[in-house]
Amino acid sequence: MTLGFLRLQSRWLDEEDENGLGSLKEALCSMVFSAVTDSSTQLHLVAVRILTALAMQQGFLSSRDTDLVVDHLTRLILQESDSESCMAAVEASGTLAKVHPSAFISRMLPQLCANLQTEPNDINLNESRVVSEHSVRRHCLEALAAVCTHQSILKETVPILLDYIRTAPNGEGETNAENVVSVCKSLYRVAVQCQEDSESLQFYHQTVLPCLLSLTVQAATQDSETSSHVLLKDDILTAMVPVISAACTHLKPELASKSVSQIVGLFLDGDVSLLPENNFSSKFQPFQCFAGLINKCPQGDLLDDILQVTTQRIDVGLADEPSRNQAITLLVWVTKALILRYHPLSGQLTDKMIGLLSDKQLGPSVANMFSLLVSDSPDVLNKACHADVRIMFRQRFFTENVPKLVQGFNSANGDDKPNYLKALSHVLNTLPKQVLMPELPSLLSLLLEALSCADEVVQLSTLTCLEPLLLEAPETLNVHIDGLISKLLRLTSSPAMAVRITSLKCIRALIKLPLHMLLPYKQQVIRALAKPLDDKKRLVRKEAVETRCQWMPLILTTRSTPCDILFCRPSNTDNPKIAPGPADAINSLRDGSQRPCRQPIGLCMGPPDGLPRSRSGRKLARSRSDGTKNPIGSIR
Repeated sequence: MTLGFLRLQSRWLDEEDENGLGSLKEALCSMVFSAVTDSSTQLHLVAVRILTALAMQQGFLSSRDTDLVVDHLTRLILQESDSESCMAAVEASGTLAKVHPSAFISRMLPQLCANLQTEPNDINLNESRVVSEHSVRRHCLEALAAVCTHQSILKETVPILLDYIRTAPNGEGETNAENVVSVCKSLYRVAVQCQEDSESLQFYHQTVLPCLLSLTVQAATQDSETSSHVLLKDDILTAMVPVISAACTHLKPELASKSVSQIVGLFLDGDVSLLPENNFSSKFQPFQCFAGLINKCPQGDLLDDILQVTTQRIDVGLADEPSRNQAITLLVWVTKALILRYHPLSGQLTDKMIGLLSDKQLGPSVANMFSLLVSDSPDVLNKACHADVRIMFRQRFFTENVPKLVQGFNSANGDDKPNYLKALSHVLNTLPKQVLMPELPSLLSLLLEALSCADEVVQLSTLTCLEPLLLEAPETLNVHIDGLISKLLRLTSSPAMAVRITSLKCIRALIKLPLHMLLPYKQQVIRALAKPLDDKKRLVRKEAVETRCQWMPLILTTRSTPCDILFCRPSNTDNPKIAPGPADAINSLRDGSQRPCRQPIGLCMGPPDGLPRSRSGRKLARSRSDGTKNPIGSIR
């Protein structure tokens, strides 16, 4: 009844000199605010409509009352579980934002933005809570689009939505793609609303169109390893098309013509002047092209002259602070081109790179570039592109340069040592196991040192290198087994999931070593593996379970072996009175030829003849001629 009265009263309000409801404002506001906080959905719907009717009357509500109305609408959008009440609040916000834009900018937008950026927790999160948070995020996007009915709100809201798309590559999974699609739908709704105002549409066009084109072009021109970029998914690109179309539909002819020419120039001529973020890297770099030409250039004076000029340019670039990064990139690609073809200058350029590992500014990046020197090139420097690639170039690079890296590590200060370790681990990871095994005794101490490095890249690269080697050199590992197990167990608590998983794989690989090397550490390993069993990542927990299952038989073996050896099983030797040694029984348990004793220790049969007697002087067991056991006075 109150709602109907207010609707009738609003029709006659223009004909009256003043609002006749002024004397009833306090009572009306109190009643409506009480209804909007009630648990009844029907009361919510009616109260929202009454609030809209009251707030639409100019001058009727004070600024404090208007802020309270916006707060109630925000609460319904973010906290109300009933979708009907939430949508009513969204529609009311879109209506009132035209009249009270400042209240929505100061009261609603910050809360919507904060909830839009909130991510679900990684663990201990039940399904209903995840659905609720996704629902809240959807309501936030709908509300942001609905309130863009005023130009001042539009200028605040559109950057928020675009920032959400910019951060999309940092997310994972289908949920992230669905969120980007929802943002595109909100942007489309905003574009449709802006078509009624030429100034708003022009702002929208100049802000949204370049940003979306920049992000998608940047995603499409990245390396092949990132081809699964979230912005390249079909459903996201499909959702962007109507956004761009709506932004261009009602433009003035001059602006529309300019936009078309810029877009055509972007895709046909590579003109990135339209894009605000045009500093992205291209998939095709001039460094690779130049390296490909050097690799294929015939030996002779022409190649020598080119290399002489190139090395001079590199030296000048390294001395010039602004161009050092470009000079390093050119150096590594030229070095790779020469390494592949066994050119004599490759050693000199590699020495220059090793020397730069001690550079405070360039050392970490140079260390990462050693991976490029010995890895396969996916674009130019490969046999598919007719590059000059000699056989066993990695082995030759290893033989010539690893001793230099070791020497540099030994002479470097503490801050530069991680750079040498990172470069060394990159080189070792690309080599076959047969090449590494002869050098393992001299390199193992460095690899263990790399496991203590704080750099997660060094840790992961070293673990990846160690895993296949742990099975092949038990004599070498015997000296370092104590430090190796301690470092591997420590890395099972690393912040990086990949490091935790790989360290668990290395611990599982240790089980193939001779048993006498592992027995002193069995309890330490089993206890330490209890923590990764509760890891927040499922893949880590899976590796921890498999690793612990491999180590648990060591405890069962050592617990049951004395009983099995001394009490239950006769020796297979010619003299049945001679008990087998512990190593024989343990090895037989490992290969499955014997099973451990399943009887309680107190019920086991006594020892064979020739073994020590009990305190009472009686034999606990006798050996029959057929080799079986006869309990004699086993337990009183």
